Amino acid sequence: MMSPYEFVRYQLELNPTAATEALYLNDGKTLESYRDVTGVDWQDQALRTANMQNHSIAVRGGTDKTKYSFSGNVMTQDGVLLNSGFNRYQGRFQIDQKIGKNFKAAVNVNYTHTKRFGQMSNQTTDNLNGASSGNASSYIFYSIWGYRPVSGGDDGQLLEDPFDEDITSTVDLRVNPVINLKNAYNYQFRNTLYANAFLEYTFLKDFKLKIAGGITESELRGERFNNSQTAAGSPFTTYGANFGVNGSLNNSFTHSWLNENTLTYNKVYNTKHQVNAVGGFTLQRNDVQTNGFTAILLPNESLGIKGLEEGTLYSSISSGSYSTLASFLGRVNYTFNSKYLFTVSYRADGSSRFASGNRWGYFPSAAFAWRLGDETVIKNIGAISDAKFRVSYGITGNNRVSDFAYMSVLRQNVSSNSANTNSGYFFNNQFVQGTVPTEVGNENLVWERTAQFDLGLDVSMFNNRISLVADYYQKRTNDLLLDATLASSTGYGSAFKNIGTVSNRGLEFTLNTVNIETKDFSWGSGFNIAFNRNKVEELNYDQSSLTTRVGSWSSNFNASPYIALPGRQVASFYGYVFDGLYQIEDFDRLIDGTYVLKPNVQNNGEDASTIRPGYIKYKDINGDGIINANDQTVIGSPIPKHIGGFSNNLRYKQFDVNIFFQWSYGNDLLNANRIVFEGAERRANVNMLASYADRWTPDNIGSLLPVAGGYGPNFYSNRNIEDGSFLRLKTVSLGYNLPLAALKSLKIADVRVYASAQNLITWTNYSGLNPEVSVRDSPLTPGFDWSAYPAARTITLGLNVTF
Repeated sequence: MMSPYEFVRYQLELNPTAATEALYLNDGKTLESYRDVTGVDWQDQALRTANMQNHSIAVRGGTDKTKYSFSGNVMTQDGVLLNSGFNRYQGRFQIDQKIGKNFKAAVNVNYTHTKRFGQMSNQTTDNLNGASSGNASSYIFYSIWGYRPVSGGDDGQLLEDPFDEDITSTVDLRVNPVINLKNAYNYQFRNTLYANAFLEYTFLKDFKLKIAGGITESELRGERFNNSQTAAGSPFTTYGANFGVNGSLNNSFTHSWLNENTLTYNKVYNTKHQVNAVGGFTLQRNDVQTNGFTAILLPNESLGIKGLEEGTLYSSISSGSYSTLASFLGRVNYTFNSKYLFTVSYRADGSSRFASGNRWGYFPSAAFAWRLGDETVIKNIGAISDAKFRVSYGITGNNRVSDFAYMSVLRQNVSSNSANTNSGYFFNNQFVQGTVPTEVGNENLVWERTAQFDLGLDVSMFNNRISLVADYYQKRTNDLLLDATLASSTGYGSAFKNIGTVSNRGLEFTLNTVNIETKDFSWGSGFNIAFNRNKVEELNYDQSSLTTRVGSWSSNFNASPYIALPGRQVASFYGYVFDGLYQIEDFDRLIDGTYVLKPNVQNNGEDASTIRPGYIKYKDINGDGIINANDQTVIGSPIPKHIGGFSNNLRYKQFDVNIFFQWSYGNDLLNANRIVFEGAERRANVNMLASYADRWTPDNIGSLLPVAGGYGPNFYSNRNIEDGSFLRLKTVSLGYNLPLAALKSLKIADVRVYASAQNLITWTNYSGLNPEVSVRDSPLTPGFDWSAYPAARTITLGLNVTF
């Protein structure tokens, strides 16, 4: 971020008024007075080096007929942000039992308790329920980055005061980010019990009947309390001024069960023919119940979350839903001479998430594999150790929509970010409750179907020292399910639709090598690379394109920065083409010194009379002399050309080392942080990125960063599209195994001491915190960066002991 000197210089340029000078140039100070001022580094204050502990224990044993295992795990992890973290406590028990000659049974029970706490970086800090409100300044990283580093007075007070009293108002969020984080009470407690069991019966030698069942019980409790030191409870913010100290309790209960019943036939004929056939059906159901309430204007904040009953009820919720799925399945595997393998399968799935008549989907598949390594002609090639050819084709289904998405929803109480609105009318001064349609259903929803063709080759060479796996695939997805944004004129925000057809094709290669193998030293390497290209084959409803907004990050940017076009990839960045900055020669200068844009110079989408030298200029794509929505075009691709990884495993006697690199190449990212912190909002007393110190001025006309206050209209453009390619040293680990001879007398089987590091170094041209970012991660909005949680560099020390 800007130094104190650059920050004050920017403020004086943005608002050259007596008020700005009084704020920063008081008591004889000049701009030069700030050159050697340290100021407050808010990132250093709000972020920290966090600790993590992870402890596990496992006990296994049994007899020929009974096998058992117990395991437990405790993990505590502090977050990089102050007062944030994640704790997990987990226990597992499993037992396998043979009953006589024909029966086999098993039980597996897993219990997990987790606690997540602290301010979420991708949620707003001033909203009652933590949902995004569309105010960019509501996000914690906006507050951290934008909070001014100097006050013009006693900078120590900036750290101590809960709000910046010189500039805070109920319409301008200036809550101290450090105090806000320290006072954040935002907890999520989750208890999950998972249990499953099966009984297997073998009869007539070749038949096996298996009946399995499982249940999952999950309880999630969310607690949020906003005292007067937080953004959502401070009397100097919009929410605090309206609702005072406030809090909420929310509970969610999930119960699901699954029953699987299969009959397997396995037979070998004449030693060369093997048939394995499976048939069965499954049933499952998922029930969800939620309840909770929010209270405002709490009179006694010292009681914390326990004092919600003393406040005024703001909103309440009590709801439930369920979904069911029934499936019939069949599969036949046939192997001839252990060289030729054929598989045919078919399943039918019925989902309650679709309307009657559209609930069932049918999904066949077939595969063939040929063990080339067993053929004489391949065996005679000494360099080839083994080889296998694979080909398959199949159809899979997707029903991932909300429960009862085909039905419209009517509500009487309509909640919003700012108030709980009661729908209805007043008759004779009496309020009469009304009903409002809030969600539009779609009875025409059907299963999303993906047909995929795969072609693969596995080859091992030189006594298996080199192995190569190569795959080519083609996928075509019809009736793609999407919660699509609707035009505002409909009165609805979004609705589930089958939007069209998308295809994917790609190549994947994996190469593993044993470079050196001796008694004391070994070195092996692994390399993988994947290429994928997707394309919109068609859109439903004769649409020529599908644009998508990025909701709830800034109400100033309501355009759609993504577009899907038939014949092109599923998501492309969409906006205006940056054409540099207006220079002084683009203007006529009036007698009073005012600059007026020359008649033959086009505007940038704003009124020409408001444009000044150093303002952003956009390219007139269609050549009509006007900058408007018709000049938007594809400005980038969030889809990488290829991704991959490269690992090396080395061992020297008792020492072992693993080094792993990963990369992504050819994808773009939309850095919304740069939009805001390179001058877009024109908001006074907000710090900017250090790069913005090189903005345009009459003495720096070669800059491509707009003059203070000169961002122009709130357009998405390629000025904020950046190359997201990166190469990352993801993992380095070093381990040492104690010699077995030293452990034998202690009756210890193995002891390993290790140290590892993650996210050590990243090589990238991306200017943001992390090139591996996508905070609005959906197929239609990938590669968007705004207030993202940073990728932490992690150092781990560990000990494994086996008895």
